[in-house]
Amino acid sequence: GEQGKAGTAVGRGRLSDDHSKLENFEVIFRQMPKLSTGIHFGSRLVFDNDGHLFVALGENNQRPTSQELDKHQGKVVRIGLDGSVPDDNPFIGQEGVQPEIWSYGHRNQQGAALNPWSGVLWTNEHGPRGGDEVNIPQAGKN
Repeated sequence: GEQGKAGTAVGRGRLSDDHSKLENFEVIFRQMPKLSTGIHFGSRLVFDNDGHLFVALGENNQRPTSQELDKHQGKVVRIGLDGSVPDDNPFIGQEGVQPEIWSYGHRNQQGAALNPWSGVLWTNEHGPRGGDEVNIPQAGKN
């Protein structure tokens, strides 16, 4: 991006029959704005059991952004498999808020999975000075 800034993007495509290339590739999500200078890209993708994709995003070492709902940094976003925003996302229709945001206040998420018994999303993030965390993010919550 501009001035060497970067952000996480998610794309989808189909592996060709000869396994040599991706066909029909399209980007379905872009972390906005682009803020990173190369660190805290922490990200994981998790498909839920209802046809949604959770994207856990690092705060790009811009810590205050994890609390700012007009930015994707430091968030878990939830999108459809085609990149659409689910109608039941918690911030739909709120002015100045990215509608993909599902939860916020995260730092540098390095892992994510669905609990195999409950289907609930769990994430882990690297905290400062050894303060690593396991989180159970909830829709609309910090």
